[in-house]
Amino acid sequence: MTSPENHSETIAFFEKKNFFDYPKDKIHFFTQDKLPIIDINGKAILDRKDMVKEAANGNGDIFRALWKSGMLDDMKKNNIKWISAGGIDNILLKLVDPLFIGLTVESGYEIASKSAFKELTDDPISVFCKKIRKTFDT
Repeated sequence: MTSPENHSETIAFFEKKNFFDYPKDKIHFFTQDKLPIIDINGKAILDRKDMVKEAANGNGDIFRALWKSGMLDDMKKNNIKWISAGGIDNILLKLVDPLFIGLTVESGYEIASKSAFKELTDDPISVFCKKIRKTFDT
């Protein structure tokens, strides 16, 4: 998943690196949506006088991005039942954790996530929350 700002450059980088010797037809790129940027007081930040500045929505919107890109249909077609995803900016991330994935599957969960406790409770970054949504209609 890429942002609209770096999508082309990301694909070009993978092409330059020969897709890191992985089969090109097994690698798919898709973009995430954007959201308005707001300041700490909840006010929209303007890009210009008449336009609200936007930024990539982030990994919290991965499921909608997968759906909108057609990747969910592709995964169903290819009988892919499980995926592992993580933020590229998390240097502590174990990219594929077989034990964690196995425990998720064995426990009958459709989704699982790891997180770390915050050092400072008022820190605005790394917020982990749950939002229930029935469909991706919008």
